[in-house]
Amino acid sequence: MGQYSNELLEIVKRLPRYSKLLYKLYRSSGLKKSHRMMLYGAIGYIVSPIDLIPGVIPVLGQLDDILVVLTVLYKVITSYKEDRFKEMLEECNLTINIVQEDIKTIKNYAKLVGISTAKILAHGAAAIGSKGLKTLKKYSPLGVRY
Repeated sequence: MGQYSNELLEIVKRLPRYSKLLYKLYRSSGLKKSHRMMLYGAIGYIVSPIDLIPGVIPVLGQLDDILVVLTVLYKVITSYKEDRFKEMLEECNLTINIVQEDIKTIKNYAKLVGISTAKILAHGAAAIGSKGLKTLKKYSPLGVRY
C-alpha cells in the first residue's frame, strides 16, 4: 500500500486544481446541458450523505467521491475540442494524462483496500467461530434466530 499512499497524497494535493477545473467547466459558455447536469450530479454526490460507499467508511468513502468527480471531469473535458480542453487543463496546471492516471490510481487503491477489508472481516468471522454464533443466538434482539 506504500506506493499507493504516496500517489494518493499527490492526488489530494491536486484537489484544489480539480476544483478549479470543475468551476471553469461549469462557467464555460459552450457547455452542453447534459454535461452541466453531469457536473451538478458530481457535486451532489459529494455533498449527499447517500453514497455508493458512505463517507463514514474511512478511506473508501472518500475515494468513491473523488473517483466520481474525476470521472465526470474526464468525460466532460474530453467532450470539448482538443485545443479547448488542453487550454482549460493548462489553466488548472493539469493534463489529460494526469487525470487518467489519478482515476486509475484511485481504482487500484480502492480494490486493494476492499480486498484487505474483506480479508480482515473473514478472519474476524473465523475467529468468532461457532462459539460466537451460539452467543449471538442466545442474546439476539427481538428473538431473531440464525
